[in-house]
Amino acid sequence: MEVSLCTGINNPVSDAANVNIYPNPNMGQFTIDLGYVPAQPVIVDIMDALGQKVQSFEMISTTKQVDLSVYGSGVYTLRVINGNSISVYRVISNK
Repeated sequence: MEVSLCTGINNPVSDAANVNIYPNPNMGQFTIDLGYVPAQPVIVDIMDALGQKVQSFEMISTTKQVDLSVYGSGVYTLRVINGNSISVYRVISNK
């Protein structure tokens, strides 16, 4: 058996950690700002409080305007998928 010394764990911060969503809370419309230009399309899924997907799209640019005003007020979950990295955010929509 061979044991090696561990001096640290390589855990790079993913680009998805830079995502900014504003305004939050909002009136049904908000902006997603990735904070970087994606090298590959970033998938965004938006789910309502029941976990049902209400929108899904790919982002190929830094920002995207989102309109949830056709849906009711509530808390929505955004899942941002960038390659193997998945980040989850909450958005409050008050109509």
